[in-house]
Amino acid sequence: MSEHETGTGYKNIRIEGLGRIFKPRWKRKDGSYYESPHWWIGFYHRGKEIRESSESENEAEAKRLLKRKVAAIEAGKVLPREDKLTFDELAKDIENDYKVNGKRSLADLSYRVGHLGEFFGMDGG
Repeated sequence: MSEHETGTGYKNIRIEGLGRIFKPRWKRKDGSYYESPHWWIGFYHRGKEIRESSESENEAEAKRLLKRKVAAIEAGKVLPREDKLTFDELAKDIENDYKVNGKRSLADLSYRVGHLGEFFGMDGG
């Protein structure tokens, strides 16, 4: 494990073979910095870095979350985006399911999805 701080005090801890935990910082208009109270995790999947909040102020909890996420991905149990599906993605999936399985109510589906889209505040459903 290597710990690195940038000139602005940004804390970034790399954990060999897993990824990193860090506290993001943002520069305010007055030039001062604001640091997130929560630790974030960063890991790579299919060549792309995935970053998400641990929603914890505890460094050890963030490390445990990172280890769990990486272990689950390596075991093929979790898709990194599973908790970030969009309404449009789900609507396309159900339409494909109706087509593949020859559902007779396919003609009604766009009407029903439209109502759900209105309920969830989507444009055009």
